[in-house]
Amino acid sequence: IYITVQSADNVTTEFELDVYANFMPGSEDNFVAVEENMAAGALVFDPPEPRVLPGFTLDLAYTLSGDTTGFEVNSSTGVITTTQAFDREARATYVMTLRSEDSQFECLKGGVRVTVAIGDVNDNAPYFGQPTTYNVTEGIATGSSVVNFALRDMDVN
Repeated sequence: IYITVQSADNVTTEFELDVYANFMPGSEDNFVAVEENMAAGALVFDPPEPRVLPGFTLDLAYTLSGDTTGFEVNSSTGVITTTQAFDREARATYVMTLRSEDSQFECLKGGVRVTVAIGDVNDNAPYFGQPTTYNVTEGIATGSSVVNFALRDMDVN
């Protein structure tokens, strides 16, 4: 789009404005990983700088929606951080949308989807099901199979 601006003192300025389907640059889908048990305040996502024509200054406000439990966004920078440690065994992924909008130019707004995968840490010991007592016959041959155990481990790795 070509725009011509004429000021009150008859100074005319022309410039070209690129129109994007999505004002925020980058992919529509952003996949990031956060290890489980990381302390609150861990960096999750730092959005790229918006595309701006030289001489323009933006006043962007960022918001976060969707599966945002445990996450917060800096409304001025768009940086997403954690507010808690996560447990991969309780939940493995979170999907949210980061949106930005300029306070001066309402048409300058957009959003990106951010999918956070919680990385597994081997933080759970393997365990047996119910405690069980087994009797072994006296005199059984050495090397004989007495019982088979099934162990469970909540961790993926």
